[in-house]
Amino acid sequence: MASFFDSKLRMRILIALFKEGEMNIGRLLKKCNSQYKSLMKELKYLEEKQLIEMIEIGRARIVRLNYSSSKILALRNLLEELGEI
Repeated sequence: MASFFDSKLRMRILIALFKEGEMNIGRLLKKCNSQYKSLMKELKYLEEKQLIEMIEIGRARIVRLNYSSSKILALRNLLEELGEI
């Protein structure tokens, strides 16, 4: 079974979203310096874990953190303590 911390890309995604707020897939690709297929795989994982939400507006997909998740709030506190955000 895969662990949440197995992927550096997952952490880059979450840190980018904490720092920048919601953003579209294209901007997130640039911020994370990632390939589309890899990014989408990790976004799907994060969405299944209810850490992010993906919203479709026309053809655009917007990604944002799910602040109703206690996991996101705990992760934000940890990253702030570590000086990552």
